[in-house]
Amino acid sequence: MPRLPYLRQVERIAPPDPPGLIGREAELAELIRFCVDPDRGPYAWWQAGAWAGKSALLSSFVLRPPAELAGRVRAVSFFITARLAAQDTREAFTQALLGQLADLTGQDLPPVLAEETREAYLLELLAQAAASCERDGGRLVLVVDGLDEDRGVTIGPDTHSIAGLLPAAPTAGMRVIVAGRPNPRVPDDVPEGHPLRDPGIVRPLQPSPHAAGVARLSRQELQRLLKGTQAEQDLLGLLTAALGGLSGSDLEELTGVPLWEIEEVLHTVAGRTFARRDSNWSPGTGPETYLLGHEELQATSARYLGPLRLAGYRNRLHAWADSYREQGWPPGTPEYLLAGYYQLLQTLADLPRMTACARDMARHDRMLDITGGDTTALAEVRAAQELIAAQDAPDLVSTLHLAYHRNQLCDRNAKIPATLPAVWAGLGQVARAEALASSIADPGRRAQALMAVAAVLARAGQHKEAEAVTHGLADPGRRAHALVSVAVALAVAGHYEQAETAVQGLSDPGRQTQAWAAITAALARTGQLEQAATFAGHAEAAAHSIADPGVRVQALVSLAMTLVQSGRTEQAVPLAEAAAAAARSIADLGQQEQALGHVAEMLARAGRYEQAEAVAHGLSDPNWQAKVLVAMSRMLAQAGQHQEAATAAGQAAAVARELADSRRRAHMLTTVAVALAEAGQPREAAVLVGQAESAARSISEPRWQAQVLAEVVHALAEAGQYQQAEPIARSIADPHWQDDALSRVAVALAKAGLSQQAIAAARLIADPDQQALALAAAAEKLAEAGQRHEAVTVVQAIASPG
Repeated sequence: MPRLPYLRQVERIAPPDPPGLIGREAELAELIRFCVDPDRGPYAWWQAGAWAGKSALLSSFVLRPPAELAGRVRAVSFFITARLAAQDTREAFTQALLGQLADLTGQDLPPVLAEETREAYLLELLAQAAASCERDGGRLVLVVDGLDEDRGVTIGPDTHSIAGLLPAAPTAGMRVIVAGRPNPRVPDDVPEGHPLRDPGIVRPLQPSPHAAGVARLSRQELQRLLKGTQAEQDLLGLLTAALGGLSGSDLEELTGVPLWEIEEVLHTVAGRTFARRDSNWSPGTGPETYLLGHEELQATSARYLGPLRLAGYRNRLHAWADSYREQGWPPGTPEYLLAGYYQLLQTLADLPRMTACARDMARHDRMLDITGGDTTALAEVRAAQELIAAQDAPDLVSTLHLAYHRNQLCDRNAKIPATLPAVWAGLGQVARAEALASSIADPGRRAQALMAVAAVLARAGQHKEAEAVTHGLADPGRRAHALVSVAVALAVAGHYEQAETAVQGLSDPGRQTQAWAAITAALARTGQLEQAATFAGHAEAAAHSIADPGVRVQALVSLAMTLVQSGRTEQAVPLAEAAAAAARSIADLGQQEQALGHVAEMLARAGRYEQAEAVAHGLSDPNWQAKVLVAMSRMLAQAGQHQEAATAAGQAAAVARELADSRRRAHMLTTVAVALAEAGQPREAAVLVGQAESAARSISEPRWQAQVLAEVVHALAEAGQYQQAEPIARSIADPHWQDDALSRVAVALAKAGLSQQAIAAARLIADPDQQALALAAAAEKLAEAGQRHEAVTVVQAIASPG
């Protein structure tokens, strides 16, 4: 099994194997008992002073767990390292854990994760991982070493510690092992009652004689380097000043010393003084970086070098950073200048340089290219703002500049299409889907996204997760709609009683009828006919109990249509008759016509053409007459009666041509054209498309003309007439409706499995946001069609137009 990227970092901390960990048998036995004993509490805190071997013990435990724990424990870890810039913050902890937990749960991390939801996402993923381990008969163990080196403990009251993010009540049997020195005390952001405040969890660690021997030799090497060649002194000085994180190539640039000589010093001459780490952002592929081998060596080196020499080395780092800033942070900019350098500036409280970096869009663009997100950039802005606020005379101008820059960063992450989270959920990336949906700022679009995610989860059999997502929906209508999806999934899975309970939780009879009808249809599709009949009975009872005749008609027609689609036409006809009676009792003539139109359309779909035609001819509204005739045409075409279908479509076209309103005429002619195409009459359909387009172009109001032309395009695209649809879409003068029409073409092409044509159509959309929405919708259709690879490719291309 390949190593997780972060484990490569841990390998550099752990004692080499062989010989491995020496003389720690008792401590390992205690760790085993802590992990497996069901009566133990969730936390253990190993405490000792410097050079006691805390990191060696825990890194060995993470990399090479005792054989007694095989198959019983899965560990995730973070080793806080103050001597390595950007590895001693809450942000670094979050990033490292997210990667490990995503791997453990088999999920991908979101390309965009809002700052305000990032930590909540981590805790949710941690709970999911713990539950997954528990289901597999094991236990998740979180290991955090170096709590005393946490930057959040020492910087000030406005920062947040890593300790403050550790769960107070771990779920699913999870255990947490932490290590550090007895001081500093527990951070203020750790709440009262948290296990870290319980002295009973402390485990004193006796110093390791082996670690003490390494400490002595390392100090001797450090003293020799301070008196060594100029190259050795410069390497030591730069790594001490930079707080680590410089690669061999970085040091070559900074010193002019050949790379081979640098590596000779760092790998062999001073092997105990320096340690190596993988690249933070490109582990396994990026260049290795170097740092002092222990926190005590970092402090000792800084003390021996003295303030003046350290300042000189820092000035070299500043000049190096300035040279890349002047070039606009080109590709190939050293990772240190985009990550560790800012942590150095924070440590120095160098506000002018912090502000310059934190509002540099070119720099943040380069960081986005590398990391795929703006989390680090937003953290930089926040750190600069907090330091400004702590000044006796805050610089308000800089604060405004930073606020504006932060808004720019947020804006470019706020354009997440509401349909995109559901696409990821459908691809099995549930945590990613929920995080993306929750990060959408607009309440309406966020609700739409959550509702879609709940529906996908319900269809995938993740009923509890789906129901939990619905709780995040504030709007009762949307929550009810999402709950219907959950109920349907429960019924299809055979959980009939649970499905009934879910539907009964809906207080409105109309919504209950919709839910029962949806369940009936789903059960019929899956061959569960006996259960479908039971739920159809529930639906009919609920429909008849609706007091409002207009709503009752809608419910009865909807149920009747469900029964027709389920092959139960005989049961549907009495419902249609009941719906017609209810419709005729509606006092308002306009509403009565509309209700009767729905009944006639349903009868046509049920194949009761004579009854449908009789109701249709009794309608005074020609629009409804045409709709019923079109429905008849489509049903006849589906039944293979193409001549009869063409006749009905011809009658509908005759009615449509007489419609006085140009907009209605254009829309209905297009609908009839689609029916004719389905009836095998392409030439007649083409004639009607031309007439529909002419009717649309006769509309004098430009906005309405554009909207109606977009409707024409939509109907053509749905009918598969892509070659006719796209030119009309491109001819629409109004940019908004042109983009809308092209979007509909793209989605229809994707629905038909024509992925490349769909992407090409979407790329014609001028507005980047609308293009992203179209691509997301296209990806959803591709995923539904089983073209998962192409769906992922389209999703990933959303942020890269062109």
